[in-house]
Amino acid sequence: MDRLRAWAAKFDALSLRERLLILITLVVAVALPGFTYLIEPAQKEQLQLILKADKLKIELAEAQVDLQLIKAIKTEDPNKALQDEIKRLKLVLAQRGEELKQRTATLVPPDQMIDLLQQILARQPGIRLLEARKAAPQAINLATPGAEGTSSSTEVAQPLLYRHDLALQLEGGFFQIQGFLKALEGAESSLFWDSLDYQVDNYPKATLRLKLYTLSTTKEWLGV
Repeated sequence: MDRLRAWAAKFDALSLRERLLILITLVVAVALPGFTYLIEPAQKEQLQLILKADKLKIELAEAQVDLQLIKAIKTEDPNKALQDEIKRLKLVLAQRGEELKQRTATLVPPDQMIDLLQQILARQPGIRLLEARKAAPQAINLATPGAEGTSSSTEVAQPLLYRHDLALQLEGGFFQIQGFLKALEGAESSLFWDSLDYQVDNYPKATLRLKLYTLSTTKEWLGV
């Protein structure tokens, strides 16, 4: 009892600041064990729950991404890329076909080659047609790069042009043959020259072997 009174007397003798410090120390000393054993474990548990919830959110997001990928793989047509490429190639070939039609518009159609030659010969007296021999049409394939290796490359890479060759053998004098060649060169409808062989067998007569050809989008010679 005397000790308590002595402590009380000492406490009363302290300044206000010293009293407050002592009271704060006592409160902390009393509250700290309670925080350590009650509040701190609860905070740790709450933090663990928050971390676990964040981890579950991440796993859920990853699972949703995987699910979307699986759905995309299931719904995607494995032949779509190939079909798109075939469509593109067909479009390219159609455009080329139109360009070729325009470029071959001035060429002599295969069925009119003989008629054109006969008309020119009729205006060139002194020259005689000995032989006119046509060859089988040759397909000119204009395959688009990249078409090879596809299952429909045969369907896509169809020939767009055919070459029609006509071999002629004529007989006449030098000036008559020269006039024939000039008339052939100046004709409104064009022919390609592949080869020319001029030989004087029995002067002044000479033999001209001439190989001509035209290009066409049709395979048949038709009326020839």
